[in-house]
Amino acid sequence: PGGSFALPACDFTAPAGRTFGGWSVETDVGTVVAGVGDTITVDGDKTAAAVWEFIQYPVNVEETRYGTVTADKETAAMGETVILTVTPELSFRLASLTVTDENGGEVEVVDGSFIMPIGGATVSAVFELDPDVVNANLVKDLIDAIGEVEYTNECANRIDAARTAYDALTDGQKELVDNYAALTSSEDCYAALKAAAEQAAADQAAADAVEALIDAIGKVEYTDGSKAKIDEARDAYDALTDAQKALVENYDELQDAEAAYAYLKAEAEASQADHAAATAVKVMIYDIGEVEYTDACKAKIDEAIEAYDTLTDTQKALVTNYEILTEAVARYDELKAAADQAAADQEAADTVIGLINEIGTVEYTDGCKAKIDAASDAFEALTEAQKALITNEQTLRNAIAQYNELKAAADQAAADQEAADTVIGLINEIGTVEYTDGCKAKIDAASDAFEALTEAQKALVTNEQTLRDAMDRYNELKAAAEDPGTPTDEDPTEQPGPDAPQGESLCKWCGEPHTGFLGKIVAFFHAILYFFAHLFGRR
Repeated sequence: PGGSFALPACDFTAPAGRTFGGWSVETDVGTVVAGVGDTITVDGDKTAAAVWEFIQYPVNVEETRYGTVTADKETAAMGETVILTVTPELSFRLASLTVTDENGGEVEVVDGSFIMPIGGATVSAVFELDPDVVNANLVKDLIDAIGEVEYTNECANRIDAARTAYDALTDGQKELVDNYAALTSSEDCYAALKAAAEQAAADQAAADAVEALIDAIGKVEYTDGSKAKIDEARDAYDALTDAQKALVENYDELQDAEAAYAYLKAEAEASQADHAAATAVKVMIYDIGEVEYTDACKAKIDEAIEAYDTLTDTQKALVTNYEILTEAVARYDELKAAADQAAADQEAADTVIGLINEIGTVEYTDGCKAKIDAASDAFEALTEAQKALITNEQTLRNAIAQYNELKAAADQAAADQEAADTVIGLINEIGTVEYTDGCKAKIDAASDAFEALTEAQKALVTNEQTLRDAMDRYNELKAAAEDPGTPTDEDPTEQPGPDAPQGESLCKWCGEPHTGFLGKIVAFFHAILYFFAHLFGRR
């Protein structure tokens, strides 16, 4: 108990179509599958059962011509069902479908599927030309060629050709024509179009006959002949159907003629010449119709005004529709004023559109600013109606915004440069660095001004290193002053004294000149001492 046991290799004979997949063992956490060499803890009697997994055999589909065969899976276990999908190319059919096992033995195929044998399966298919499909496809193409049905000879010929070809097919071939409904639909549609066209022709002929009777009325007069023409036209119109009446384009002329005849009859029955004159003017006024801003309408209005002005006061009093004439004059004047205003608005808008287009590429220049201001001022001076006609208003808005951005950037750049120039001047004013309060004040002023700059402004300070050098130099001078033994880069002890030989330098370590061969050796060792003393802060 508590010992470990290594699971051995399996030497059992696997069932057909299966392979060893591990040992099934009960553990504290349930049944697990362990592999060969895995160890288990023996805490009581243990049983390890072999686990048999199905072998996945390949499904090989051979390449075919004139069609394709596909399987629903690439591999399958023995006894598993494999479903085949056969797709012939257009005008072809399946001639044979064969499935064989690894030994070449034939596997039964039922309803396009088979049971997987041991070792795998090979699928092969043969496709052949189907004459029924060919003939059916020809008819289908003729039906598709009908296209949109129109009432034309060409469309009728396409429909007849498709019908003739379909009727010549066998019953089996007809079943393959899956768009036959389109043929019958086209025939029905064409028949409906034909009936509609024939009815439309009949309606138009009836309407044309009535229009001819109305046109024959001619000038309306108070005579039996004129009355007979009007009555004949009216009776013919009333006999039409509603659809035919809608085709009579000069029905208004019949109504005008009836109205004119009524006026003429009233004037004639009153036996007054004034009535006839007034009636003629009233007809002219009625003939104006709906007022439009056209030369033809203006001519009718002017003709009616001129005719009215020639009447006597008595005749004018008989013109009962004079108000229509005054309203027509007012309406025409309104239309003319509106047209003139629209033209003026468009002209004003076109001027502003041109000014906006002249802006071009936006630059931060006085010339560009002048163009933008001119366009903006001109736009603001427009009326709301004129502004609505500006098709490139957004271009102006964009130009204004872009110019303001360029100006802000330029103003910031100028401010940054001005700030940087001020600091550059303070640095240049430092001059030769000396250990004096005045020099320290200049360095501090320049340093404080530099640190107060933004990063963009600091980048514009071209003599920043001069400031850094001055600060370092001042600190050296300060250190030298506080400790006289400390040498500096420009220590006076390094310069030749008045009694030193010309052309010789004083030693930085001992302050004496070294000449000759031995002097140079001494100078070499003194230089080393000076280097280490300076390196470790020993002045």
